[in-house]
Amino acid sequence: MQNDEITLARNRVNMKDAIRIILFEDNEDFRESLDFHFDGSNTIYLVASYPKATNALAHIRRHEPDVVLMDIEMPGISGIEALQQIKKVEKKTKILMQTSFKDDHKIFAALCAGA
Repeated sequence: MQNDEITLARNRVNMKDAIRIILFEDNEDFRESLDFHFDGSNTIYLVASYPKATNALAHIRRHEPDVVLMDIEMPGISGIEALQQIKKVEKKTKILMQTSFKDDHKIFAALCAGA
C-alpha cells in the first residue's frame, strides 16, 4: 500500500465496544497480514497503520487508540525511541512492542521504556 496511513472503516464493529488499535510496522507483508487478521475481529478496530514511527505521537493524539502495537526496529526512529517520546507525554497509553529479532538488549530497552 502506498499511503503512509491506512485508515480502515469497519461498519460492522460497534466502535463503542471495540478495542481501538494503531499499528506501526515497517514490514508491509506483516502489516497487511495483521490488517487482515484484525479485519476478521468483532472486538478490535484497527484505526490506522503506519510503516514508520515518525510522527507517532501526533498520530496517537489524532486517533486516540486504546492500544498501540509498535515494531521495535523500523527505519527513521526506532519503535523504542517512539515509545520513549510517547510515554513522556501520554503516560496512560498502552503500548505493545513486537519484533522478529532475538535481541535481548532491545527487548529489555523496550520494557525499561514502558512497554
